[in-house]
Amino acid sequence: MVDNIVSIVGRPNVGKSTLFNRLLGEKKAVVSDFPGTTKDRNYAKCFWSGKSFLLVDTGGFELNPKEKLKTLVREQTLTAIEESCVLIFLLDGREGINPIDREISDLLRKSNKKIIYVVNKIDNPKDEAMALPFYELGINNFFYISSIHGLGIGELLDEIISYLSADPHKEQDTQQPLVKIAVLGRPNVGKSSIINSILGKQRFLVSETPGTTVDSIDISLKTEDEEFLFVDTAGIRKKSRIKTTLEKGSTYYSIKSLKKCYVAVLVVDAAEGVTDQDLKIANLIHNEGKGFLFVANKWDIVKDKNLKPEHLQNAGISNLKDIAADERTTITKKEYADFIRNRLGNIDYANIIFTSAKTGYGIKSILSLISKTFKEATKRIPTFELNNRLSSWILKHHPPMFQGKEVKIKYMHQINTAPPRFQIFVNYPKGIPTHYCRYLEKNIRNDFEFAGIPIRISFKK
Repeated sequence: MVDNIVSIVGRPNVGKSTLFNRLLGEKKAVVSDFPGTTKDRNYAKCFWSGKSFLLVDTGGFELNPKEKLKTLVREQTLTAIEESCVLIFLLDGREGINPIDREISDLLRKSNKKIIYVVNKIDNPKDEAMALPFYELGINNFFYISSIHGLGIGELLDEIISYLSADPHKEQDTQQPLVKIAVLGRPNVGKSSIINSILGKQRFLVSETPGTTVDSIDISLKTEDEEFLFVDTAGIRKKSRIKTTLEKGSTYYSIKSLKKCYVAVLVVDAAEGVTDQDLKIANLIHNEGKGFLFVANKWDIVKDKNLKPEHLQNAGISNLKDIAADERTTITKKEYADFIRNRLGNIDYANIIFTSAKTGYGIKSILSLISKTFKEATKRIPTFELNNRLSSWILKHHPPMFQGKEVKIKYMHQINTAPPRFQIFVNYPKGIPTHYCRYLEKNIRNDFEFAGIPIRISFKK
């Protein structure tokens, strides 16, 4: 058990995610009227009256689920119960007591953890009479709340922190940077499997059913030198294929997670090639200025297919599923990487790695490549080094004339990191054409690397 972990437990659709968001004071979990929206454990740091604790939202608990996915949800909830010191057992005041409530109550008693019994959806003090049936559970003390309207939340938080120890890991000053990573991709390409493989445990639900991950879920990992925060996001589909409000919300949180990260990991199904939707997500990463790691997952399937190199030479090819068996031969990672860069176009600076979450191939290299990408994103080049190289670049290729006048580049400096931004002073800023800007970017990469990092260049008089 880890100190100061508080989990919200209850049957489906009693308002766990709404309470989770209310206690945090922000919308972190996706909420809908459909039972079973939450599947994975969702963690977030919560603060109240000088104390902090880790709050966990869990999926709707069913004791004897028949579907495989619901069984996995149940296992995730049992793990949350095991690692928590305080459990919030949430009940639905409108529906009253349910046979599943009784069974969950018996299960929680056996856990020997501190249990806070909370009746939700009591939107008015007059509604407290609706909670009377819950006394059948043999409990004398209930908290009546309305997660939607915020009624009773302060009293509930006071009760929670009364059972917590002083912060055992009081925020210690540390030189270790927190590397925030958003793991993105289309549904069912193996995002959760990749993170599970890195962590070495079944932290996230994995299912062949697309859309298993709904919330954007954080999980931290510490090494001797660094601390990583992974965010597993919901699959991002084409807008035309998003039919439900739930999926729209999931996509919104995926993009929000991208905005907050330093490094974006785009996971694609290598057996399907690089689809147009993969390219749209890649462009989102580029436009947000994030470090970019391209993970070609399911490489074991590609190797088994033994595809012909010529299948990858045409940049228009995106789907490799339908290649006939009699056309197969061996393709190398270099040939496939060239195909990927061809498809990425001007985002070809991305770091590329080939993996198989199923076999573990390439997984050990992901963390080191993320670390390298982060360091490149936060790297700063001294001004004197930049200007020494700038002089040689101009000597090799001078900018073209602008309206019959000579364009003179004076000097440059780096004004920001993550992404690196360079400002170049010139007598005619509008006289720098796009192709010359690309020339400068290419030279910056050649001399200072910035692998996997978008570079921003601006011109000022």
